[in-house]
Amino acid sequence: MDTGYSFDGQNIVATNSNTQSTINFTDDDNGLQIPGTYPQASSRELTATEVQTMTLADLRIMRNEIFARHGYIFKDAALSAHFSAQPWYKPMFDNVNHLLTPTERANISLIKQFENN
Repeated sequence: MDTGYSFDGQNIVATNSNTQSTINFTDDDNGLQIPGTYPQASSRELTATEVQTMTLADLRIMRNEIFARHGYIFKDAALSAHFSAQPWYKPMFDNVNHLLTPTERANISLIKQFENN
């Protein structure tokens, strides 16, 4: 199932034949920004140098923030509580894998390598 992506000037919208997910942008002094503590995890490919010194807790939040941007409903209580406290988080889907961009998939894989070391 192919996923299409579009940018409407304020949102990245991921759509396939069954679902749609929107990453909302906020307007600040620096222009449009992807929400969250680690927006770079959805906007560009990360490097090993960037993530190798991060704590396991930060890596876990960074990786799961990617899923949260697409509206993943967390089953883990700690993650659910963390993301529910974020004003941009909108839980909508039990599975968002089909909505992930190639960049997000690559970053998830990289982050997992460092989580498992």
